[in-house]
Amino acid sequence: MKRWLAALVAMAAASAGCSAGATPSTTSSPRSTITASSTAASTSTTVPPCVHYGAGLSFVNELDGFAMFSDCSGAAGRRYRLYASTDGGASWRPVARLSFAARAASVPAPGGFGFNHLSFVSRSFGVAYLGDEILVTTDAGLRWHSEAVSGVVAKIFTSDGAAWAVVLRPCGSGECDTSVVPVLLSRLGAPRPLPAHYVTDVVAFGRTWYAGPANKALWVSHDLGKTWQPHAFPIRRNLVGAEQIAAARAGVVWVACELAISAGAEAKSIFLSLNGGLTWKETAQAAAFNITRSIGQLSATGYVAGMAAVSARRAVLRIGSPVGRIEVSRDGGVVWAVLGIPSDGGSPTFGVECVGNSCWTSGPNAVYRSTDGGAHWSRSAIWTE
Repeated sequence: MKRWLAALVAMAAASAGCSAGATPSTTSSPRSTITASSTAASTSTTVPPCVHYGAGLSFVNELDGFAMFSDCSGAAGRRYRLYASTDGGASWRPVARLSFAARAASVPAPGGFGFNHLSFVSRSFGVAYLGDEILVTTDAGLRWHSEAVSGVVAKIFTSDGAAWAVVLRPCGSGECDTSVVPVLLSRLGAPRPLPAHYVTDVVAFGRTWYAGPANKALWVSHDLGKTWQPHAFPIRRNLVGAEQIAAARAGVVWVACELAISAGAEAKSIFLSLNGGLTWKETAQAAAFNITRSIGQLSATGYVAGMAAVSARRAVLRIGSPVGRIEVSRDGGVVWAVLGIPSDGGSPTFGVECVGNSCWTSGPNAVYRSTDGGAHWSRSAIWTE
């Protein structure tokens, strides 16, 4: 996420104030346009085939989920389509088109490394975001209303039956203040400041939140972000940032870090804590650029686009541009087996999500799913023109 931080801060500096008091509407707000999708195929023979890129995936259980893909109707970076599945991602149906405000297009497009622009709390209540705009639905994606935030939304996550937005705001010396804002059914709640600058990720397991690493610590909250405790994290001087945090269950925390990025490769490190961040073990490291030594078995090729935890023994990495693949560890993070998934052609790609033993990721015009913790994957095409 940190590779996009400068662009997000720039967007935050240009953002207007917050309209937290907005109420739901069955019609489109001035900031957003949502219409029902049509399954009619395009009759034009001059338009090249459309490629839809994944912008987000969210499953509320192992069967019911939603996917957000780029649209091909123009306004690149602002228009998307929502799809729904009730069979664990084996098949998908179009639900709605989503259109964000024009100025939201000045931030990195959805699907950028580590970005998931969609989160559903239940089969009816969901949130999508781009830039300084949040869209909220309470009827399974059929209708949405818009909320503006004071800053730039970096992530949406779910916890304790609610949705929470991580919001970045510009501050002095090139740093960025971060806070978590509850997304309620009809409005935005009061922000809760995060404990440090440059928090690169926030994940939740129940009422426990993990944030960071920042200021040489992983920060832990057991009361929905009201109070925080720092746990020392082994950050090196050449660490660029924590790309992903993943929690398999309370106390089991995985962190994927990038140490350097260049020409389609990066030195990567995987850390695992079995006691909620009190102690850490570096289980694997990919050597690159003569700055690191190899630990375990982890490839330096490609950038980390997402991480999901299945258990204390099993986790899944989604590797994006310039290659497209899945890497799975079944031995506590030491050896990462490489599984091929079609390349996204160099375009940013969505990460990976797991619920129980089921996992999902996206590729061009398709969702890939696994029902055995990432060991085997199958392709499910989404609807296209």
